[in-house]
Amino acid sequence: MGLIMELNIIKLLKQLRNQLPRPKHKVMPIVEQKIVKKTKPIVKKREQIKTIVDGKELTLSRIAQLYNLEPHTVYARYRVGNRGKLLTRPSHRKPT
Repeated sequence: MGLIMELNIIKLLKQLRNQLPRPKHKVMPIVEQKIVKKTKPIVKKREQIKTIVDGKELTLSRIAQLYNLEPHTVYARYRVGNRGKLLTRPSHRKPT
């Protein structure tokens, strides 16, 4: 008898939920919301981003070439807010 009462309660809850007004927009699950928040649109490619170093306007890839750095190192420094001479400081990693 207890199982039948539980099933009746579940049916009543479903009926009440169906009577509630539905939201106008689709609600994303929490997992999808976290994924959407973590992704950031990339505005420019690395080659297109220009910054001023020693009075010259250079692209990030050109800075990497001139100062013997890896391009991803220069781009990572730029992303965190380093500009100018901070982009060109030597890397502590050994070349592979």
